Amino acid sequence: MNKRGWLVVFILIVLAVIFWNMRFLGLSVINTTSNVTVGDVNFPPVLGSINSSLYTCEDERFYSEFGASDADGDALEGSISPQNPFFVFWISQSSPNDNIFAIVSGPLTKSDAGGVNTGWKVHQENITVDDLFNSTCCRDTAQTNITVIEINHAPVIEDVGVQTIYTQGDNSTFYESMGYDDLEYNLNYGNITFNISFNGATELFNISSGGVINFTANSSTPIGVYNITLCIEDYGLTNPHQNISGVCGQTGGNLSACDNFSLTVTNENRPPNITAYYPSNLTFSTGSTADLNFNITKEDPDGTIPDAYWFVDNVSKEYDSGSSIDNFIYNFGCGVSGAHTVRVDITDGLANDSLQWNITVSGVSCSTPGVGGGGGGGGGSVSIGNFQVEPEFIATSVLQDEGKSFDIKIKNTGGVGIIIKLNKSQNLSDVALLSEEEISLAADEEKTVRLYLYALRSQAPGIYFGKILVGEGAIQKSISIVLEVKKREALFDIAVEVPDEYKIVYAGDNIKALINMLNVGLYGTAVDVELYLYIADFDRLILYETSKEVLAVKTNLTVERDLYVPGTTPSGTYLVIGEAKYQNITVSTFDTFNVQERKYVRVSLIFMIAIILALIIFILFMLWKRRKDKKERGYDREP
Repeated sequence: MNKRGWLVVFILIVLAVIFWNMRFLGLSVINTTSNVTVGDVNFPPVLGSINSSLYTCEDERFYSEFGASDADGDALEGSISPQNPFFVFWISQSSPNDNIFAIVSGPLTKSDAGGVNTGWKVHQENITVDDLFNSTCCRDTAQTNITVIEINHAPVIEDVGVQTIYTQGDNSTFYESMGYDDLEYNLNYGNITFNISFNGATELFNISSGGVINFTANSSTPIGVYNITLCIEDYGLTNPHQNISGVCGQTGGNLSACDNFSLTVTNENRPPNITAYYPSNLTFSTGSTADLNFNITKEDPDGTIPDAYWFVDNVSKEYDSGSSIDNFIYNFGCGVSGAHTVRVDITDGLANDSLQWNITVSGVSCSTPGVGGGGGGGGGSVSIGNFQVEPEFIATSVLQDEGKSFDIKIKNTGGVGIIIKLNKSQNLSDVALLSEEEISLAADEEKTVRLYLYALRSQAPGIYFGKILVGEGAIQKSISIVLEVKKREALFDIAVEVPDEYKIVYAGDNIKALINMLNVGLYGTAVDVELYLYIADFDRLILYETSKEVLAVKTNLTVERDLYVPGTTPSGTYLVIGEAKYQNITVSTFDTFNVQERKYVRVSLIFMIAIILALIIFILFMLWKRRKDKKERGYDREP
């Protein structure tokens, strides 16, 4: 073969190699008898580094970020298989070509760790990012093993409380069947052992292997106050994971819990007394958001340190033990008013004393600042009682199989430590995860809890809204949540907008809403669309709704509608939700507006009072003037 022939063969080989690799680049190759057409080049996405072995612990919420890049700047979809307990959420876009995703989970259970006393469970997961170019191109995949390590839960022991018995007669027997709780024992693993000590004093009794104390005093029992420590201990895990200490901060070994209480043995019991208290005035008034500080000093003639039980409106709020001075801090919270009580009862186990404060509470409004329309955002912070929460409104939208995260900042603004609990409304349970559901805050401490709003691939498109309740005792703050879930390939779309001039209205007013409907994928064919509009609050209470309206939409249609805000609507933030239905397709969207308290009624009342006062002054002036004129003319002189 001559040189020209070898050159032709070489060129053909090069072209064959190029065409062969085009399919891996997402190229469209069409072979015909007359030409070859090469489509636009699509570069596949590339996963960033993902550790092949990841570790987490039972009870924890897993969170691990990873990156993915796409040279074309395409929107990427992340997924994990199998799902549950782990999910993949899109978090952010750090640059046009770079995305951040996260593998997350809710609180991991004993089952996620393989069951009781199994030690651990390895979840083999496939992570994928896809640019959705077509059904076969283009994506990148990596595998990781997520090991959920089982932990041993410490037992929880019941408070015995202060006890008093006589040396004879009635009330001379101390009987206690210890209450306790242990997760592993409840799941039929291990056992619980009991231990009791009298802290250097004479040991009066023991505790049975089943946790029962049954002791009857008699005339030979030494009288006095016995300080007793009662402990229970569980069994540790027999097969702990080798990394349990470094990852979970425990060895998996035996754990115990103890309770201290006092037992007074006496011939003649004398009742305890509250000897001093604050506030010294047992009847007073306060604003509902003020921190109220109560304290008492107590004593017992027999040497017992009485227990104290605090009640608000006859509901138990706090238990104090082991100190002669007890403190209680309470805040009624915004929107609370009227007559209320705070009561403290003290006891030595037999005899009691009590004190009650009668409080008139003036309500402070739970005002919520205005927020923008659908599609995103959050802001504002409100301090209620002894803690502050930020933001108080979060609104966003996600596509199916996508998620976003938000930070909730909680600060203790009081002078003592508190425990804050977070709960999401039932209707948010399938679209929201909290990184923590309970946190403890020292005085002036601030912590951040992460909220994930997400939609699984199977999640129905629509508007999901509700509240995250953040509270300490009776003091509650709610964060309003709106999540709009959209289809990735929508054939129809709708947008609802409340014009700026109707963003703040009064109860009893009408508001206007602009509704724009877009026929995206039905190729200009006029279709009959059912339109529904309604006003709702964040407790999902519908305040007003329109009747079904059928509209023909060919490409784009914008209509304006009036909605009525009922006259009894409290001040706050509300949603205008629009739903458009075409055959089996339903799409929805929202916007927000605020209802304010009417103030012109007060202004009118003040104005009327001013007019009446002016009229009275004028009448008195005229009577005075008339009397003066009579005197000057001599009408008031006696004959």
